[in-house]
Amino acid sequence: NTVLAATGKLGDAADFEDATTESLSIADNADVSFNGTSWTWAGWVQFESRLAHQALVSKYGATDATREVLLFRHNGVDKFVLDIYNGAGGTSEVVANTPTPLSNATWYFVVIGVDTVAAEVYIVINNGTLYTTVSIVTIGATSQLLEFGGSVAAAWWHDGLMDEPIKWNKWLSAAERTDAYNGGTGKA
Repeated sequence: NTVLAATGKLGDAADFEDATTESLSIADNADVSFNGTSWTWAGWVQFESRLAHQALVSKYGATDATREVLLFRHNGVDKFVLDIYNGAGGTSEVVANTPTPLSNATWYFVVIGVDTVAAEVYIVINNGTLYTTVSIVTIGATSQLLEFGGSVAAAWWHDGLMDEPIKWNKWLSAAERTDAYNGGTGKA
């Protein structure tokens, strides 16, 4: 992989090129697993082009038994979409209906998560509307790699930048999401 760095929202960002199928990955471990507990992931995303589906955060294998999470930009509707999987073919999906359309060269603060107590999956863009859906699945445990900027199994690649990805092992409250967004300037 030849993921380069570029000027990010806060310092340097990973610069992914879809033409060269670039992504960053880390082996499965307790810190990156999404199964069984409430969690939140957040990060800054910018597009250089939007010509196809683009995987942003992925623990998505080739079979149902190796799938946990897939955050992607859906090419047909030009929106952020979060899918979670139970490892047996069940899926819950939530779509961020704003902003629309998305734009190139614009930073988006994307927050996704699961609240196991309320059985909800959620996505928020730029600290705006909280889009939720009732989760029909509990995320199954897999040994799948956590990938940023692409999904080898889906063959979807991000063309753009990602900066400051972070995962919490809890559902973030509205106040915590506001604090992380920090008026659009973010926090390192």
